[in-house]
Amino acid sequence: ATAVSAAAAPGVGSHAPPLELSDIGGTARHVVWGEGSPAATVVYFFDPQSSDCLLEMSFLDALYLRARDFGLAVYAVEARGRQPAEVSRTLERYCTVYRDPAFPVLPDPAFRAGRTYGVERLPATFIMESHGVVLNRIEGYGFNDAVVIARRIEQLLRRERGFFSPVLRESGVSETEEREAEAR
Repeated sequence: ATAVSAAAAPGVGSHAPPLELSDIGGTARHVVWGEGSPAATVVYFFDPQSSDCLLEMSFLDALYLRARDFGLAVYAVEARGRQPAEVSRTLERYCTVYRDPAFPVLPDPAFRAGRTYGVERLPATFIMESHGVVLNRIEGYGFNDAVVIARRIEQLLRRERGFFSPVLRESGVSETEEREAEAR
C-alpha cells in the first residue's frame, strides 16, 4: 500500500476526510460528516484476498445487521487498487462461505481513499462519530480488536454494554477473551 505522511493521515481525534467512491454496482457514494450523519460510522479498508480481512468483514456485517436501525453505517473500501469487476469476482468467492455484506463495498482503483486515510496495513478500521471525528484507528484484526470495535460502537449508539456480545460469540470471541480485552 502507498503511504502518506503521518501528519496528513487522520489519526485519533482528527476529522476524517469525506469518501467519494462508487460501489461495486457503479452507484456513486459521497460520504460526508455532520448534520444528519449516522451516530457511528465505520470505514473499513480491506483486501478481498486476505483471510483476516474477510473475517473482519463478516464480523462487521453481523454488527451492522444488529445495529443499522440504531444509527450505524459501515463502508468497506477495497484497498489494493483493484478494478470493480475484479473486486466483485473476488467477493463472489467470499459469498460462497459468507453472505453478501449488507453494507456498501467500495472499490478504490486509484487507491485515492487509502492514501488520504494513510492506510499502510490491512485491515484498517476507522470508527467515527457523527461529525467525523476519528475515535479509533485499528490496523490488523484479532479478538481484542473485535471487542474494542463492539464497545466503541455501543457507546456511540447508546446501547447497553454487551449489546454486541452475541455477535462476538458468533465471531469466535469467548467470554474470557472478551473480559481480558476489556481489562486492557
